[in-house]
Amino acid sequence: MLDRFPVSRPRPSTLSQPRGLGPRPSCAVKVVVETPFVRARNASALPPLGDVAAETAAVRGAFPSAEVLKGREAKLSAVLGSLRSADLFHYAGHGVASRSGAGLVLSPESDDEDYAVLDAARLPGMLGRCRIAVLSACSSAEESQETAVDSLPSAFLRAGARTVVASRWAVDSRASAVLMERFYGELRAGVEVCGALHSAEAALRRNPSYQRPYYWAAYECYVGG
Repeated sequence: MLDRFPVSRPRPSTLSQPRGLGPRPSCAVKVVVETPFVRARNASALPPLGDVAAETAAVRGAFPSAEVLKGREAKLSAVLGSLRSADLFHYAGHGVASRSGAGLVLSPESDDEDYAVLDAARLPGMLGRCRIAVLSACSSAEESQETAVDSLPSAFLRAGARTVVASRWAVDSRASAVLMERFYGELRAGVEVCGALHSAEAALRRNPSYQRPYYWAAYECYVGG
């Protein structure tokens, strides 16, 4: 059974509501993917995100030894290779949606590609050690409306991740960075994953600039049971 810990109002979902919080983040290997490279012809659709560096800094504040795959280094092959040994995975970049569901944009493997996509089909068998996966991208929890393919949170959980944090809609980059800074501060203080997300959202909601639910209610915590 896959459980959803709601961070705002309950809503219909293929994941049900859990009874408790996620695991504490006693992680050894941390992998951060920041701002993968995309070719210039895609820049208007996938522009640079100036706030993601703050997310990387937040992860490293909590986990100083985190490995960072950035720009051209963030290729699909490199990310998949790192996922096999990762206890924590944080993605900060663009999410894309298609008829087969959501995916995370990664750097192209060859000159023939504009960019690569990490989607549900790539994940089976990849996450035997992963305790926490944070998918800080637009609509990273979006479900396919036309196929039976897992949503990304479901796919991460089925592949072995214990807890996934993902977004339900197109998020504001700066608001996400502020939220993640508080989220990782809570993790560093020993708060469980879903509790850390709740605290971060509550803090963001108190900020006059981010009081609309669009800003503070986008992310949810998904827990494997």
